[in-house]
Amino acid sequence: MKDLLKKIAFVPRKLSSGARPLPDFIQIGAQKGGSSALYKFICAHPDVLRAFVKEPHYFSGKFHEKSLSWYRAQFPIKSTGQLVGEASPSYCTHPLAPRRIKELIPEVRLLFIVRNPVDRAVSNYFHSKRYGSEELEIEDAFNRPLADFESEYQKMAAEDGYHSSIYNRFGYLHKGLYALHLKKWYEHFGPEQLLIIENNELQTRPKDVYAEVCSFLGLKQWVPEAFKKHNVGKTKEIPESIKTQLSAFFKNHNEEFFALIGKRYNW
Repeated sequence: MKDLLKKIAFVPRKLSSGARPLPDFIQIGAQKGGSSALYKFICAHPDVLRAFVKEPHYFSGKFHEKSLSWYRAQFPIKSTGQLVGEASPSYCTHPLAPRRIKELIPEVRLLFIVRNPVDRAVSNYFHSKRYGSEELEIEDAFNRPLADFESEYQKMAAEDGYHSSIYNRFGYLHKGLYALHLKKWYEHFGPEQLLIIENNELQTRPKDVYAEVCSFLGLKQWVPEAFKKHNVGKTKEIPESIKTQLSAFFKNHNEEFFALIGKRYNW
């Protein structure tokens, strides 16, 4: 019944899609990096309107085959001075998403929330485990050949309609190669259009980060009544050997990312 009601509600939105805006801002990821909390905080601002679907994934994978009117129907009609935006974590790691967004919304503002890639990978693994898509134990899951995901990534880049379930479900390590992914975005957008936010800073200095976001989006300064954690997965202990393995794997990749953004995080 709930799905039927959603389909019925979608019809008038699509019919009026011509009057509906394209997003002023897009959160591009990272998956399990804190994008849900960030989006909730941004949409708490009185001049920001939520999308009807937070994660339309229009610029990544199979959803890009849908019409532009379908995408516009995801957004409410706004008034002067208001902003609308969406947050699809899959954009960060889809090699074609930056070009697709640039071609359609060249002036859009982009927000990229990152998290210690070790913690992000572990959280991603347990997310897949929780939803039944992951059958391997954690040691085996993190020992899948990285070359398999590099191959899937190249197919995504080469074939416009290619959708990789393997990459989306199990690319725990490749998704944390932030420098690789950010370089793709910098090929199409200048740094002034892309704000990088670190998950831990959002948690420990929420007011400062929120002020930075407001300034970046051109919003009046405003502070939500409370900053609460959102969409938090259950914390599970993992063997120290896994943490050591992952830290060693990401070390050089992190250094490349820090050099790219001119800033270091305590990873």
